[in-house]
Amino acid sequence: AAALLFGVINGVNANDDQTKLRGRSSSAAVVEEDHNDAARKLQHSNHFLESACNANITTATCAPIQTFLNTTQSPIDIEVKIPCGVCVTADITDDSILHFPKGLNIVGKLHIPENASFELRTTYVLVQGYMTMDGPSAGQRTIPRADGAKVKVVLEGNDNISFMPDGDNTMMGQTSIGIKPFAVAGGVLDINAIDDACPSWTILKSLSQDKLEITLNDPSAAECWAEGAELLFTPDEVGLWHATQVATIASSNSTTGIITLTSPLPTRSTSIEDNYGEHFAVEVALLSRRVTFEPAENTNLIGGHTIILHTQVAQNIKGVEFRRFGQQGTLGRYPVHFHMSENAHGSTVFKNLVRESNQRCYVIHGTHAVSLSDNVAYDTFGHCFMIEDGGEHQNTFLKNLGSKTKRPAKKIRAEETDDQPTTFWMPNPVNHFIGNVAAGSESMGFWLEPMLRGPSKNLAVNAGFNPGQAPMGKFDDNKAHSNVGQGIAFYPHGYMPWNHGPQIMIGLVAIKNGAHGIRIGASNQLHFHGAYIGDNGGGFENSGGANHVVRDTVIERISDHQKSLLAKGRGGRDPCGEGITFPSDKDHKGQGTEMYNVTFKAYDPWITGNPSPTGTCGATAISSTTISPRHTLYTMKIKFSGLSFVGEGSSYPNHRISVCGSASTGHAFDDLDGSISPDGTPGTFLQQNDPALMALKPDSCRDVGGCLLFCPNTCYRHIKLDMPGTVGVGMTAVVTRSDGVSTTLPRKQFRNWNAHYGTALSSGYTYDITFVDGSGNPTWPGTYYNFPHPAWMYPSAGCSPSLGDTDVELVPPSPSRTPSLSPTISALPTSSPKPTISHEPTQYPTVSMAPTDPIEACYLSNICPVGFTDKGRSGILGQTDSIGFVRGGNFGYGWTWYHPHLCCGGYVPTDTNTKAMCAKHDENSEHVMGHWMPVGTPDPYLAGGGNDGAWDWRHPRTCTASTSSSVCVFSEVENCRPGYENWGKARILMEAGSDLSFNAGASTSAGWNYHTPWLCCTEGITTTKKPTMEPTNEPTEQSDEPTLSPTTFSKSPVPLVEACYLAAGSCPDGYVNEGSAGVLGQATTPFNRGGGFGWGWYWHHPEICCGPESPMATNLYAMCPAGGSVIGHTHKAEDGDPYGNGGSNDGGGWYWRHPYTCSPSDASACVFTKEPVGPEGYTYKGQSRIIMNSSGTFTATYGQKYNGWWYHQPFLFCKDDETIA
Repeated sequence: AAALLFGVINGVNANDDQTKLRGRSSSAAVVEEDHNDAARKLQHSNHFLESACNANITTATCAPIQTFLNTTQSPIDIEVKIPCGVCVTADITDDSILHFPKGLNIVGKLHIPENASFELRTTYVLVQGYMTMDGPSAGQRTIPRADGAKVKVVLEGNDNISFMPDGDNTMMGQTSIGIKPFAVAGGVLDINAIDDACPSWTILKSLSQDKLEITLNDPSAAECWAEGAELLFTPDEVGLWHATQVATIASSNSTTGIITLTSPLPTRSTSIEDNYGEHFAVEVALLSRRVTFEPAENTNLIGGHTIILHTQVAQNIKGVEFRRFGQQGTLGRYPVHFHMSENAHGSTVFKNLVRESNQRCYVIHGTHAVSLSDNVAYDTFGHCFMIEDGGEHQNTFLKNLGSKTKRPAKKIRAEETDDQPTTFWMPNPVNHFIGNVAAGSESMGFWLEPMLRGPSKNLAVNAGFNPGQAPMGKFDDNKAHSNVGQGIAFYPHGYMPWNHGPQIMIGLVAIKNGAHGIRIGASNQLHFHGAYIGDNGGGFENSGGANHVVRDTVIERISDHQKSLLAKGRGGRDPCGEGITFPSDKDHKGQGTEMYNVTFKAYDPWITGNPSPTGTCGATAISSTTISPRHTLYTMKIKFSGLSFVGEGSSYPNHRISVCGSASTGHAFDDLDGSISPDGTPGTFLQQNDPALMALKPDSCRDVGGCLLFCPNTCYRHIKLDMPGTVGVGMTAVVTRSDGVSTTLPRKQFRNWNAHYGTALSSGYTYDITFVDGSGNPTWPGTYYNFPHPAWMYPSAGCSPSLGDTDVELVPPSPSRTPSLSPTISALPTSSPKPTISHEPTQYPTVSMAPTDPIEACYLSNICPVGFTDKGRSGILGQTDSIGFVRGGNFGYGWTWYHPHLCCGGYVPTDTNTKAMCAKHDENSEHVMGHWMPVGTPDPYLAGGGNDGAWDWRHPRTCTASTSSSVCVFSEVENCRPGYENWGKARILMEAGSDLSFNAGASTSAGWNYHTPWLCCTEGITTTKKPTMEPTNEPTEQSDEPTLSPTTFSKSPVPLVEACYLAAGSCPDGYVNEGSAGVLGQATTPFNRGGGFGWGWYWHHPEICCGPESPMATNLYAMCPAGGSVIGHTHKAEDGDPYGNGGSNDGGGWYWRHPYTCSPSDASACVFTKEPVGPEGYTYKGQSRIIMNSSGTFTATYGQKYNGWWYHQPFLFCKDDETIA
């Protein structure tokens, strides 16, 4: 079933034509595919199945329900059960009440005729067979029906219900379904309670002057919505999420399309015919259905709930109202809930209504390929339309409407984010959201909050899946308005689809939101085409991220519609936010925000024709944010063309572009076509308070306001030199232009993140960059550190002529730098002495043969030494930040890509910047690396490695700086240099275009190629026997290729797992100090003692020391089930007590757990790790929680506590030993 998901989504129409959606090339592939019953009903041991005894149920004769009850049941005393293979018809039309106080269990089939009218009161409904309802006949299309027929299911009682499955499903065992459940377990709901052609919501077309008569944009509404039906009118003011209106229909005229209300609307709602544009017209939704599910009582917000449980059979739920459903604060109890059904292809949720929900609305959990279309949700608590774990794929949300989404008083658990209630909540982008409207939330309209959690994380389809980097499905024509917060947010977790190209969102409308229309944070490659953003607290904010594009879009500060509302004392407030704001933040090695054909409206200090409540506004179309200290970092590249400005004042350019008040420096914006420049000339805007930009600016630049200079006909290119946070401390970069003008660049760093130097440089010159220490002496950031040229230069700005790759040179101190020319002789002598020999020799010496060329060997280095040829950048694995090579993307499992240069020459280099390959046992070896060798090839490093297809991983170590020769080198020829012997082929990655004669293998999609050099190692390196013969060619099978430069593989080497211990003092050699922790201890605990905790406990502050091997140093006191002093940290409740020492509840699902400090001479019984992989001989014991000071780097923070201390969540592994619980 999992294999089907990524190619198929269910049709989105109610009809059987199964209309297919096709994604753009930048989105998840959506293709058409046929499925027979066998493929659609794949049987899994963890799913309920259709019962074989119902094979003929569709043709079985159905008995009237009263006959069935009279002959077989006692509904008052026992559960009413329709046996498998038996069909019963609920043919009641007189509004009778069926009371089943012991529950209804449908194992066979319950059929409800389209004219049925009754109330079913029961403690539960369990569908293991079929529950079906016919669609309305031609004369009964209206809601309410002309004959008044309606069906109501009322769930009562407060008992927790569990059941033993029938027939083929007994292996599932006793199953709990909670209080007041309507549950489907292996069965089918096929409810057709509304005509497919009747809309569930539409747009207000007109409203009469007396506010009694309306027409709607969909004329069929007047044919379907009848007397007595209730209607919802959504808000039309800024941030007034609760300003909805509900009215009742007095009459409908299907000929004129006029619907008359029983009383006038209290407030005039905006319609299309008000001529402000269709964007501003309110939505009108039908709040009545002919089938209703509701609880008998709703005490403590505990209503009924609907759950389709572990069921892969297609469901059809159409035209049902779920009222006061959901159970606030209880996991898994929602109005409509698909639970862990995995492949639900063919399931349709269509034209339903969730009203007054106690908790959430339409929830897809662990289920894929469900179609939810034309549904309405009104007056609900918590997230509304949502997928729950982030492991759900290819579900389609089409033309749904949510309004009045409220903050719950009680959350399910602390980590849930329902206290920021979002109408459409999206933890996984690999789903489709098309034509939906979020019309008033107490927080946000749409929120992409990538995560993968819960039971969905363990589904086979999610192996290796990261929703934060996955491609986006279709996200088109969605609308968010009148929300308190953002219209749509990619913040704060961000979204980084590195490998999948631009993620294009078309036709987004974000209006009248109290915060930003769109807010992005820590994201990459988000493209917005054809959007309208207006009347928001702010327009488009990029709070951090790169490569975003806004194209063919209108951004309006205040619309004519909003002005008219303000003039009437309505509207919410005067929106006075900026148009597009970009971050003063570190970037993600990209171009920043680009704008093409964007129209800005009404960015003027005065609201023309209508006085602002504050008199002035002063909002700017394009500006820089100033929102936190982290934004003192260097900004990213901004460029634009085709911009236009409508309704602006005369204060150019202050309300077009400004960086006044920006907390950062380094802003340089490329105006590619003169859209903003004073005279329409292309050029660059430079930030005035940036010393480097001002020192190196061309003479043509002039002040144009907005704290900017404009430099006509210039073309700037940004540079940025990144390095680990521990490198370059106290150093300053010096930029010297070819005309001798120079300036300095300060080192910038936020917390313990990477540090960097950056600026923008104009074409027309060349530049040298050097480094000096605090005393002005030449230096270099890190003994081995290099910036791979030209990766630290941003791509060309799009203007011309751009600064070339070779126009900027990094100049390390001598002798690391290779001279580019021979020494220049200043002058020749004017005369020279005569030779003492009186005649020339009669012949020259005879040379019998040419000297033998030395065999080149290739080493890994950041900078190639004198006499060595730089063959290009390689891609190898490494385990720590301190390897010394330039760091690339994350590989996973504790490994990272690094990019040293491959330096080839005819002798062994001794320069200290060369870090070649040594064996594990070598006394000069340092950090572990990784490359491939063919399967079966001996391991020259004696370090082991996992299988990666036809190749095994091999793990050398970097050699110390002073090592005079490398244990192993790469060679372009099979013959090795003297003192080395051939161990066979290796495989490495090299950047495309590298100057190599290695055998080239397959290319990746991101500019990297496989190469297979020979591996030559010093003779006698190990006792391992060499193979008797070398492989004759490269293995034919290729392992998975990287998809970026490179960032990930599907398979990893067997890692030398880093484990982390508690230290009473400084960390020993070879271990990284990740910062001070806070754990509990007794008075005698041998750690640095902090404040009192109470109950005989004290805070203690050991250091966290992390390294790849079990430490034996005497200053390490780790965690054992018995030994020295008792300490305490918290551990997830469901993960048990690993030490067997008890502990009390600390709230939020965490319990105190109490190991002892170990004997200093013993290895730790338990260790922490940063990833869910432990050292060999250790078993995973769950997730722990510790606190660390704010400078700690152990794991990601998720909350602040104790004035500068942060929670961290490492993984706990304990030795395979009977003493560990």
